[in-house]
Amino acid sequence: MAERLRSGELGRVGALYSSQMARAMETASIIGPAIGHAEPIVDCGVCELHPGDADGLTWSEIEERWPTRFGTGWDPDFHQITNAESWTGMRERVRVSLDRIAEAHVGETVVIACHGGVIAHAMMHHLDVAVDADVAWLVATNTSMTEFVLDDSLGDWRRGRWGIVRFNDFAHVASMS
Repeated sequence: MAERLRSGELGRVGALYSSQMARAMETASIIGPAIGHAEPIVDCGVCELHPGDADGLTWSEIEERWPTRFGTGWDPDFHQITNAESWTGMRERVRVSLDRIAEAHVGETVVIACHGGVIAHAMMHHLDVAVDADVAWLVATNTSMTEFVLDDSLGDWRRGRWGIVRFNDFAHVASMS
């Protein structure tokens, strides 16, 4: 990805943000120099779902401590793990964070090293898909690129609306195999 970004396809990048989670911080440290930003702005708003008391546990330990509720269906407001964030709670956190970042960087390109859940929420938010909608899951490949644009220079119905330029673009990974 760093090699691809070094090509300049994004133009001048005004800011680099990263989740505080280790895997996103590592990605930011690798791509940062390629886009002219040695250090990312660390923002927990673009972290993956907050696991609460399950943080650091294996899947088997989680299942042992908080047995899964089978047969009751999925509820985006429910979190059985103590102090964990619900899917609805994550959506609101991500929405607020992305709106704040966009407002802080009007007219600039911003790169965010984040996670699949953040990308799914951003897509659902910009497509106005309800948090509890029974739709296809949006799967983002690790190190893929998803790009949104907010172009207020447009003089028509698109003014102030987000556009989805690309989703799950991982040509840089495919080209290496």
